[in-house]
Amino acid sequence: MIFRKTAFILTTLICILVCGASADTLFEKYVQDLYDYEVIIPAGWKKAEVEGDCHSFTVSKGRSEIKIRAFSTENASWQSWFRGIQRKHAALPGLARILKGEPLSTEEGSKARLDVYQYYLRGTKYLQRTLSAMNGSAVYVVDCKSPVRTFYRDEELFNIALTSFKTVSGTPLSYVDMTQKTEALADIMVKSSPEIEGEKEYTGDFTGEARAKGFTPPKVALGRDPLRIFLPEDRVDPKKTIGDGVVRVRVKLPDSLEGNHSVYLWKNGEETLIGNNVAKGSSIESSVILVNGDNYFCTTLKDGNSFLARSRLVRLRSSVSEALARFEMTWNGMGDVDLHLDSAEGGWHVYYANLSVNAGGYNAFLDVDNILGFGPENIRIRALPRKTRVRCFVNYYSGRLPLTVNVRHYDRNNRLIRQYTEKLSPGDINSTGAFNYKSRVIGHFDIEP
Repeated sequence: MIFRKTAFILTTLICILVCGASADTLFEKYVQDLYDYEVIIPAGWKKAEVEGDCHSFTVSKGRSEIKIRAFSTENASWQSWFRGIQRKHAALPGLARILKGEPLSTEEGSKARLDVYQYYLRGTKYLQRTLSAMNGSAVYVVDCKSPVRTFYRDEELFNIALTSFKTVSGTPLSYVDMTQKTEALADIMVKSSPEIEGEKEYTGDFTGEARAKGFTPPKVALGRDPLRIFLPEDRVDPKKTIGDGVVRVRVKLPDSLEGNHSVYLWKNGEETLIGNNVAKGSSIESSVILVNGDNYFCTTLKDGNSFLARSRLVRLRSSVSEALARFEMTWNGMGDVDLHLDSAEGGWHVYYANLSVNAGGYNAFLDVDNILGFGPENIRIRALPRKTRVRCFVNYYSGRLPLTVNVRHYDRNNRLIRQYTEKLSPGDINSTGAFNYKSRVIGHFDIEP
């Protein structure tokens, strides 16, 4: 395998703080002359190197791992090659979600991007950040992965590896502003989601229809430079009825706004925060929980209680099965909070590792497990054999921030019964799927069949 000694510079469009690693962490530089790269890795981690059709170098500690692969390709098309990489990642066992990241600007002839993957391995939640780079015929893939409960412990070590990676004759990732502190890279990914393959911008607006049905949409005009909202291509036809209970959307902020802003989702008269400190021109992704019938939603920018801008108001019709009750959870920042629903008399427990129950006349399921931040997570009860008492509780699985968690309880007519609020701190972190003394009980509910 012959690798060009051409330097390529990966100048990120984002800032990653790498100078705050723990003082008792030692580092060393690993240089691979044959495959033309070097990287800074944690000293003392176990090393393994494999040669074959491609070069593989791994450093690991416990279940945390940094893995570098280098190989050559005859595929000169970056898009074609990267789609192949994505297909391989999409085949990860237990894959729960791919959160596409930000393409990185490079010297002419080089391409690179960062991506985040969430998946389950032997019942454990994993989070993985992947740097993919191509320079001529040389290809590099740097994977940083760990169970979610330990990911933030090793996050700065991963960031150092990602930002120090370079060809021997090249230059490492440079920073737009080293004085700007950032949150976790997962947060950056949420704030800078690129186009989703197969998406389409929504161009209709159903504000008038929503008002006629008794809703009060945000009182702000679309203006000349509104938020732009994108849906999967097969979801943009307002006349079409879909069978899903959740839809993924992307929102792009106007280029004309100055400063960073909070982004909210307005849905059927209720408002939820979906992004903090989002810069102009950038994009974020969010899931929208749907109910049976017409769903009206849009996204807004706010300054305090004042609206600055909004997207077009979407109408999406869903035939998702009606629920006897449902519980929808959101929170106000980055971190992994888990929603749980169980029944002692029914002997079942619905949560991220047991997404549904369908036995003995009981039918309940979790729509989406969000491990990055803001939510939502939603559990629907579709069938019960008799009046049943259920317990709803939350666990703060992992994170670094104090969070405010809201859980909304809806009845069979999708009428909001009550919103419950819990304050969580890093001291409440409870990296388990079980109920224990750190779990926060939202309440016990008697649900009629």
